Amino acid sequence: MNAPHDTQSVSLRRVRCVAAALLLAGCVHEPLGPLEPGLWGGVGVALTVGIGGLGEFEFDCAHGATSAPLHPYDGRFAVAGVYVREHGGPVGENEMPDELEATYGGEVDGASIRLTIRLEADDQQIGPFTLRRDQAPTLRKCL
Repeated sequence: MNAPHDTQSVSLRRVRCVAAALLLAGCVHEPLGPLEPGLWGGVGVALTVGIGGLGEFEFDCAHGATSAPLHPYDGRFAVAGVYVREHGGPVGENEMPDELEATYGGEVDGASIRLTIRLEADDQQIGPFTLRRDQAPTLRKCL
């Protein structure tokens, strides 16, 4: 005759087994920390990651920056920042920059980033862009 099982100890064992299985399967991820300082480039985009993980972007006809580190979690990030539209020709003496609040979102896969920008004012999405670490960007500044 089998002895009755203690329900709490059976449940605790199940939780431990599931946690161990998830860890072994790679389903539980830790934050990776900010992106390392360096240059990333792609068609129509350049990214300079500074010390501490802040990002400065240059686009064909815009530029921008993050207000917090590019800190991937589970290979992804979403960081607030600004996006500044540019135009061809000289900047007028009293001209105010077309600076918009934006969210820089991306997926990091080794030496590659897939980047999109969402403008807060009108929920417009810019991108996607693909950037590679240590690759020169291909930029065509607006005329």
